[in-house]
Parts: sequence; C-alpha cells; structure tokens
Amino acid sequence: MRFNNRWKLYEFVDKNPGTLVEISNKMNLSIKKTKRGLSRLIKDGMVIKEGVLYRSKTVKEMIDWDEMNTKPEDYNFERDDIKCQKI
Repeated sequence: MRFNNRWKLYEFVDKNPGTLVEISNKMNLSIKKTKRGLSRLIKDGMVIKEGVLYRSKTVKEMIDWDEMNTKPEDYNFERDDIKCQKI
C-alpha cells in the first residue's frame, strides 16, 4: 500500500474507528489490503489495535515525552563551528 493510500486509511480510522471488516467495507478495499495497511500503521505507531477495534493514536500518545524532557548529550549553546558571512 502506497504512502498516500496509507495516509487515507489513517485519516479514515482517525474519524471512524472500527473492525477490520468495517473499515475494509467502508473504504471499498479488500480485507488483505486493509489488513496490510493497518499493520503498517500499527508498526509506524500511528494506529492501535484494541481487541478487534482499530483506532488512531492521538498526537499526545505518539510523542515520546521522556525523550522530550531530556537534553541530547551533544547539546551545547556555544557553537564555534557555526560562522555567518556577509553576502
């Protein structure tokens, strides 16, 4: 499934959480293509499967908050390697 189709599938699931069969029927896709697309979205961390229902993750669920609250090891305000030139 191409990126554009996966994105359409994500947008659909975001607005219409449901089972594999429901999503497949409403989007006029085969079960196989829908399952493959949903599996990829789950792998990418954009969709969650809860029992038989598929739903999209919220933005809050997608962000790794622990990573956002720590500074990288090479974090440095003083950078001597960046120099500006007048044009």
